Amino acid sequence: MWESTIEAEIRGIAYGNNHYYDYLGRLKYNRTPLVYIAGGYRAETIKMDKSDVKTNIKFGAPFVEAGLSF
Repeated sequence: MWESTIEAEIRGIAYGNNHYYDYLGRLKYNRTPLVYIAGGYRAETIKMDKSDVKTNIKFGAPFVEAGLSF
């Protein structure tokens, strides 16, 4: 029997005008307690404003994965 879970993760760090954020949402299916397959969406944003260097980067895309949980 397949068992499903919904997972969400948010990570980040900020200092002054600089920040890094990482967002992830996933739907995970376990066939056994050890093996899983999953799919979801992940996005990252980076903003840095240091001296003469200014950066504003955004990444985001859907993903699929298979793995082992132990």
